[in-house]
Amino acid sequence: MPRKYCLLALLPFALLLAYCQNKPSQKATQHYEPAPPDTTIVYNELSSKILGRILSADTNRIKKRFTVPVKITVNEKQADGGDPYYFYVFTTPGNKITLFYKPSEGFYIESGLITREGITLNKDVAIGIEKAAFLQILELKESKFNLFHIVNDDATVQSSFYFKNGKLSSVQLTQTVE
Repeated sequence: MPRKYCLLALLPFALLLAYCQNKPSQKATQHYEPAPPDTTIVYNELSSKILGRILSADTNRIKKRFTVPVKITVNEKQADGGDPYYFYVFTTPGNKITLFYKPSEGFYIESGLITREGITLNKDVAIGIEKAAFLQILELKESKFNLFHIVNDDATVQSSFYFKNGKLSSVQLTQTVE
């Protein structure tokens, strides 16, 4: 048999040997933990309506969601050649919610981070609520997940609920469109 055919016949064995030598060991991969599991659910009552029906609300109605004294700051912005709009920032220790307000349209969620008690959200969701009670609101019997992303029908607002030790530990509010 010519020499070049002998070398071609040995090629699969050489590739197998190289693969086996470069394959990561099982011990090396055991050091990594998988990312925490999460899930996304479409549910308007805990996304765009997380503070209740805020679109046509006033600041007094929004303040009623806070069970501790809340500080409100207002920042006015001017659109290029258009009407002014405002950012209302509601803060308590460990909590901050920013709402976009346009007089002709109403309030919209801009962003927020809730890490401490003091705010009761729609459906009576608050920091410290048991995961089982939260699942009942979502009409789920059980879930292995500890992170829930709740979006509205048109995916413009996302609320992320983080659970630790079976209780709600934080909520992040995000507007997904500019």
